Amino acid sequence: MAHFAQLDENNVVMQVIVVHNNELVESKQATVNEDDSVSVAVVESEQRGIEFCQSLYGAETRWVQTSYNGSFRGKYAGVGDTYVDGAFVGPVVETPVGEPVVAPLTTSDVQPLTSTDIPALSSNDVEALTTADLPSITTSDISSLG
Repeated sequence: MAHFAQLDENNVVMQVIVVHNNELVESKQATVNEDDSVSVAVVESEQRGIEFCQSLYGAETRWVQTSYNGSFRGKYAGVGDTYVDGAFVGPVVETPVGEPVVAPLTTSDVQPLTSTDIPALSSNDVEALTTADLPSITTSDISSLG
């Protein structure tokens, strides 16, 4: 499968769609091997994929092929990325000067777990806990969870 990113007038990715490789085929060349098996080489064209996307979304739309595994054009395009100098780049998030990007963690509201908290824990909660989270819970308390 091929992936194509639709760009707006500022080269910002609006959406990414999947296009079957058959839509990109420009030519096929068959070769008979020494063991009489046949190998077929397929030549794909980005332009054919663009034309296919335009047939679906309109001739005025702009499309660029992107690589799901990031093997070309920098990275796999995502909505909000920008296409610059032949590569997709992620959006830049600016924060006001002097403000933290992530709020500092405060521990004033954190209370240690006790054995009375055990019945309220789900199996997902238990998997996320570490031994540091469990100062007053024993191994037998945990194993009694369903």
